[in-house]
Amino acid sequence: SERLDLIQRLYQPSRLILFGSRSQGDAEEYSDIDLILVSECFRGQRFLDRLNEFARQMAWDRHIDALCYTPEEFASRLRLPTIVKEAAEEGILVV
Repeated sequence: SERLDLIQRLYQPSRLILFGSRSQGDAEEYSDIDLILVSECFRGQRFLDRLNEFARQMAWDRHIDALCYTPEEFASRLRLPTIVKEAAEEGILVV
């Protein structure tokens, strides 16, 4: 899809994970899109700034919740019982 191409072009993600209702097949028409985006591009950026920039760049017509991490941040969250670990285990690895 062109949206995936845009994400790859802007962020060169090492991982992109779709999780939540859309990955489990129980999403409704207006369900949000839950993503984890892992990229070196986020290094040196504040966490909330990453989320705002991603939302601005994507300008999608649906509500998107994107958690944006550097590879090191992502790896550290995988070692803890967090939503990141659950998403990595149960979500769909897109990239």
